[in-house]
Amino acid sequence: VARTASGEEHLRKELEGLKFAKKQAEMFNRDKERAEEQTRQVKMDAEHWKQKFHCLSIDVDRLQKLEEDMELASREAQEMRMQNRQLLLSVQQLSKDWEAADSESRTLQVQLAALE
Repeated sequence: VARTASGEEHLRKELEGLKFAKKQAEMFNRDKERAEEQTRQVKMDAEHWKQKFHCLSIDVDRLQKLEEDMELASREAQEMRMQNRQLLLSVQQLSKDWEAADSESRTLQVQLAALE
């Protein structure tokens, strides 16, 4: 009986130790799952910010391209304004030359008519 009681006491202690180990394993498992969930969340956040940064980088690149295009268009517009001024001056000079030639032609026609 004493041996049985001693064996039973030993089994109870062993059972308590196993219950404690089981409780610890459950707590560890719960903590592990919580840590894994937090890790997944952090990875999702990191991916989100990585994509945001990538979009921002694209926007910066696009902005630089647009600025370069604007500078080019501005230079081309300035060149066209200069060409337009030169063309206008040429047209004005041609108008003056034509008026002078027309006047001379009329004078010559009057002189020719007088000679005939």
